[in-house]
Amino acid sequence: RRYPRYEFLMFTNMIDLETPGWRKVLHFDKSKRRMITQSRWPKFLAWREKWVRKYCPVVFYIDGNAAPKSRKRALFNDQGAAILKSEVG
Repeated sequence: RRYPRYEFLMFTNMIDLETPGWRKVLHFDKSKRRMITQSRWPKFLAWREKWVRKYCPVVFYIDGNAAPKSRKRALFNDQGAAILKSEVG
């Protein structure tokens, strides 16, 4: 395929949060008491999820206020290919 399949994931602890264009992933770690730690976890550590490592060869972090747009797929494709070819990943 010319463009691989992309998933836009929104990690949240808010069950009722509407996430148009995003696949909502409920995440709440009771061992983390500070909300800043809860909110930053997906940004820095979502790749530790077993299913993310298994199915997502490239992970981009995008702020939640940036809606997924299909016109950006070429950018994701180009950058993803460059990341996969990179020695440092």
